[in-house]
Amino acid sequence: MRAVRIHEYGDESVLRIDDVERPTPGPEAVLLAVDTAAVNPFDTYVREGYVPPEDGGLPHVLGGDAAGVVESVGDDVTAFETGERAFVTGLGLDRPGTYAEYVAVPEQRLAHLPESISFETGAAAAEPVTTSMQALERGGMDAGDVVLVQGAAGGVGHAAVQVASHEGGFVVGTCSPDSSDAVRAFGADAVVDYSDEDLASAISDATGGRPVDVVVETHAAANVTADVESLATGGTIVVLGEDDDITVSSPTAGTAKGKQASFEFCSHMRATAHHSEGLTRTARLLQRNEVDVAVDATFPLAEAGAAQRHCMSSGGIGKTLLDVSG
Repeated sequence: MRAVRIHEYGDESVLRIDDVERPTPGPEAVLLAVDTAAVNPFDTYVREGYVPPEDGGLPHVLGGDAAGVVESVGDDVTAFETGERAFVTGLGLDRPGTYAEYVAVPEQRLAHLPESISFETGAAAAEPVTTSMQALERGGMDAGDVVLVQGAAGGVGHAAVQVASHEGGFVVGTCSPDSSDAVRAFGADAVVDYSDEDLASAISDATGGRPVDVVVETHAAANVTADVESLATGGTIVVLGEDDDITVSSPTAGTAKGKQASFEFCSHMRATAHHSEGLTRTARLLQRNEVDVAVDATFPLAEAGAAQRHCMSSGGIGKTLLDVSG
């Protein structure tokens, strides 16, 4: 089978299409024939060696999310049968990932994908929606809370806007001016230009002076000062993936202490025991049209490098995908 692997760490040039043996699922795993895989910023962290793979080193197959058809099942698998549609999240770190024609998936990281949901939508929604639900739970969000989503047009950000809105939050999204209409369409009650020189004041204006209860933060290194200044007393900043150092100045630390602020570091990749449940909830939200995950661009498997470069560029709305079966 074809698979995109790294044999060394580096930029997109280290990605190679290899012909490798089809994996054999263990007794509690499923072999998934991949139709569509998603491209996430986390994939680039593994590629660069910032987060080294934990499944025995290199070479390593990248990719965390995918949707496809069950090819075979292990002897102890009870929830899936051959030929069923499914989607997966949380691979690519402690085991080979989804940039491949077939992937072996532990049953707990898999859920059924209803016929009404396309493979593209399933692959696109798997990580951002489950991550958003996890982040809002970690932040202790309640209906009526003010929720700030930093990077609201991105893969996770645009899903977080929808989930927070669905759960009754007053949602403020930050994004570029070009993306503001789209972020409003996702359900944001207010939109702020994330390049504003006084971001905290712009956020306060957007909320009518109400402080923020929960921040879903996709780039804390750039935003931590504005987050703290915007936060309500007892509020929570939920930090998601971050590949830059987060530096908190003494004045910002003092403000955070005064507000009794909480910082939660939310790792989707470490929450593998809950992925099946999260994916099942995601499928229900998609079926009810309560979330609508945007696809920004789709690349063939052989152009995984270009797909990663596109994923990490600014200005896109939604997810970048790989067409694996085409």
